[in-house]
Amino acid sequence: MALLCLQALSLVWAICTLASADDNNRKLGNSLYGNVYAVYAGRVSKMLCHFRVPSLPRLFNKTKHQEVFLWCGVEPGGYDVGVLQPVLMYGPDCNSKNGVGYPSDRHYSSHPYWYFSAQYVFPKYKTKKCCHCETGKVFKASPGDFLISVMDFDRENSMWMISMKNAATGDLSVLKVFHPYMNKSLHWKDFSYHYLSFVDVETYEISNISEEMPRDSQWYVVVKMYDDRGKIIHLTSKDWKYHVKPHKEPVVHCTADTCVFNLQSANVSSV
Repeated sequence: MALLCLQALSLVWAICTLASADDNNRKLGNSLYGNVYAVYAGRVSKMLCHFRVPSLPRLFNKTKHQEVFLWCGVEPGGYDVGVLQPVLMYGPDCNSKNGVGYPSDRHYSSHPYWYFSAQYVFPKYKTKKCCHCETGKVFKASPGDFLISVMDFDRENSMWMISMKNAATGDLSVLKVFHPYMNKSLHWKDFSYHYLSFVDVETYEISNISEEMPRDSQWYVVVKMYDDRGKIIHLTSKDWKYHVKPHKEPVVHCTADTCVFNLQSANVSSV
């Protein structure tokens, strides 16, 4: 559950790891291995992201329950309001339901797989305790599938439309978020003072990357973003701030309208 993309490529993910506006480094939860994410601080009205589903992690420990999340996401109001994110998941997730994912699928431990959904993950209103999870329909995904993520603000209806589509199968997960914290007394216009946008690879309970993570040699994530006027935001690699634990920074190449993140270069996996 827990952060963006666009070309022939591969990944990002989420659970309850979010960056603060101050240091881009605050975390909820406790990762035994770490994560790699890039953060852009600036107002956005739309974010597009796509990648290919990587091969399966090579081990699913029935005791540890490794968690891997690949995602792009937007925080339209900073960390306190939570993150709007389509997420590719492996292992346990709070949005596992209807017999898909862990723990909803009681056979998952024997035959683990990737699955995905459009999500809004946020701390409890006022108390700020982590975390509440809202999701669209949850679907299975297979290695090589091409996933397209969209986070789009509908100004007329004051609503964020979050979606993730599997181009290979046509499966589409959609979540409409009309209110921050899903609280009808609150409105997005009152929480638009600070935006954070993410590209994230997040892992939990991974103790040995060379044995447990996928062997994919290239993990690409492509990102395209639009400002309040619907104009493409022209970014450079220097516009992104990086949180890297314990890996080196990913390689990022930005053109006129997109940024491509090579996450494998940050040693997220081992070939």
